[in-house]
Amino acid sequence: MSASGKLQPGDPVVVQFLLRNTTDEKRTVILQQYDHTVPVLGANNRITLNISGSSQRRHQHEIGPGEILNLRQYRVTVSTEGLLPGEYYVTAQPAFWYSEKGKPNSGTGIGRQMPIPFTLGDPKSVKFTAPPKVEDPKKRIHWGKRVGGLLVGMRLPGGRLEWGTNARIEAEMFIRNVSSGPIECEYEIPTSTDWNFNVESKDGKDVRLDLSFSTGWRSRVTRTVKLDPGEQVPLTGLVAEVQVGGIDPEKTQTKKISGPTLQILVKTTKFTIGDPKRLITTGGSYLWSAWVTVRQKESDLSMVIGSSPVPFDIKTD
Repeated sequence: MSASGKLQPGDPVVVQFLLRNTTDEKRTVILQQYDHTVPVLGANNRITLNISGSSQRRHQHEIGPGEILNLRQYRVTVSTEGLLPGEYYVTAQPAFWYSEKGKPNSGTGIGRQMPIPFTLGDPKSVKFTAPPKVEDPKKRIHWGKRVGGLLVGMRLPGGRLEWGTNARIEAEMFIRNVSSGPIECEYEIPTSTDWNFNVESKDGKDVRLDLSFSTGWRSRVTRTVKLDPGEQVPLTGLVAEVQVGGIDPEKTQTKKISGPTLQILVKTTKFTIGDPKRLITTGGSYLWSAWVTVRQKESDLSMVIGSSPVPFDIKTD
């Protein structure tokens, strides 16, 4: 990264990881070579570097007292192509996984928790617009925080906010371009049972859901959408052309795209194939939010974009 922390759109973000010996003795460490990096852009312009090391490529280093290990092989480069101008910061999961000499099968992760800020282009050159206010609670979409130039929102079917203890609720998801330019992106389509979502009590505490665990492999399914400035489209609840299994344009099919689904039950029952996550309750007030993974056509970064929490009540039937 440039010493000033200022980059132009398209410039690479280069993060060099250093390892310092803070002891008064020489240390021998065995570090995993970086295998690949999955950068993810989240709310508040936070870029998280998800780094994977290779167990097959390890390197031994001697670090003297107070010395700093500074090698090119422990450097990560991420393109800013497709990112809007703005103030960003980078964080990383444990960048080093090291083992003491003579203990190759044990290790300790070392991460850098302090964010690294940088400025991309001229932040003042980009203007964002807020979604229009909707007074009717049945038509209101609960929009989350902006990621890039996009918002993702969630609404329960028909805007209904009160349900019984045997309800099966499939939420509606939307995406909106709040930037001043067109955006083309693709989003990953989970099955109705695999959506990433969270339920909280009305006081904001996480609620444990009843769910089955699947170890089966599924093909990656995506759909491409093109959004003009201010345009909003549904992500779920429609029949659309999707791409299956990667980038082969011939592997497409027409598919009904289901939203995140929650089953309400008063007690646990046996799971069957295709059952959604379940909220076991005899009644109460809750908050429900969901996330979508999106990738812009020209960007190396995935974007995880979430709705804001949707309030709903469960009443005893």
